[in-house]
Amino acid sequence: MRRLIIVAAAAALSLAAATANQTNAEMAATAHTAASQTAQAPKGWSLTGSHRDNYYLTTDNKVRHGGKTSATLISKNSASEDGFGSIKQEIKADNYRGRRLRYSGYVKAELATLRTALWMRVEGEDGKILAFDNMDDRPSKGTTSWKKYEIVLDVPESAQHIALGALFEGKGQIWVDDLKLETVGQEVASTDMNASPELKQEMEEADEEYRLTRKEEFERSVRQTKERLPAMPARPVNFDFEG
Repeated sequence: MRRLIIVAAAAALSLAAATANQTNAEMAATAHTAASQTAQAPKGWSLTGSHRDNYYLTTDNKVRHGGKTSATLISKNSASEDGFGSIKQEIKADNYRGRRLRYSGYVKAELATLRTALWMRVEGEDGKILAFDNMDDRPSKGTTSWKKYEIVLDVPESAQHIALGALFEGKGQIWVDDLKLETVGQEVASTDMNASPELKQEMEEADEEYRLTRKEEFERSVRQTKERLPAMPARPVNFDFEG
């Protein structure tokens, strides 16, 4: 459990996203050929994670849940089982403060050696994590058909922005499609990991450890997030990956 909490903290404090390149040989090692995929990441989305250089993010017009296109995250040959890649989108929290949100979507995986999951976090000033869930208590692994997953979090009045996406640990390939972000009532149970006193304490300890041991990186991350905030969209962009 401790390892996954630290993974969560690393995800929350990742630096500005960067796309990665992949050779034809690496593409051939994946479940589908390069011909079924475009050469760039989906509009509005970026590649991040603890080992983002070990993954390749693009779109797929052959494997999809609905519409014409899905997003796919593929491990490179260099990927190991102690890191993860993630697709990520950030939006301003202005339109969602005081609401309970449900983030849902469909994920398909092939030969995923560790786990795949949706994730979502709500951040306040200076990178403070106000709400977070990465499906640590209900992950998926291996080869799976399209499955719908859901995350439910509250957005406090102090929230500055919301980050969300899908993560993938280890090797293999995942597809993501037909995402949705909607307001729900209080009768819908929250999945916030902070709701558990034990998990909240572990996350706070991991977060504090990160701030102290990697102070320069943390401060740079907070600064970059503040710089990106004005340009973040007010609402989700390209959640069906058709854009």
